[in-house]
Amino acid sequence: MTATLATGVRVRRAALDDLDWLVQELKAFSEFIQTVHQVYDPEYALAGMRMMCGQHLVLIAEQDGERLGFIAGLVGAHPFNPKLRFLTEVFWWVSAQHRRSRAGLLLLNAFIEEGRRSADLIVMSLETNSGVREETLTRRGFRLKERGYLMEV
Repeated sequence: MTATLATGVRVRRAALDDLDWLVQELKAFSEFIQTVHQVYDPEYALAGMRMMCGQHLVLIAEQDGERLGFIAGLVGAHPFNPKLRFLTEVFWWVSAQHRRSRAGLLLLNAFIEEGRRSADLIVMSLETNSGVREETLTRRGFRLKERGYLMEV
């Protein structure tokens, strides 16, 4: 999947030569989610993103060769009914200097397109400190199904 949009932003599947950039962006993401635990491990992050690129879905937004952000999700069977396929978003991230661009929305739209082709259900989550408004998802057909809570021990 590759799409170039009127804004000049292109959304494409991640390739192996994107791994170093993805791992650097994951480090920034891990600082953004604000936990007392060290979430980011560079060696594991590299192996994890390699697996995500090969077996699941990782899309990158870029403009004029510069990567702006990415969205990544796991594709799999529902645990209670293997006939149902899930696409579950794990990371949705736009680099700090590109947050005012349309890259995040373009990534979301491409993620939904891929989900419509490969899944029956698409699951998204938002960090509480995210600048993304709930309406961004509800306007696209998502509905609130559950709330997540985190306890750091």
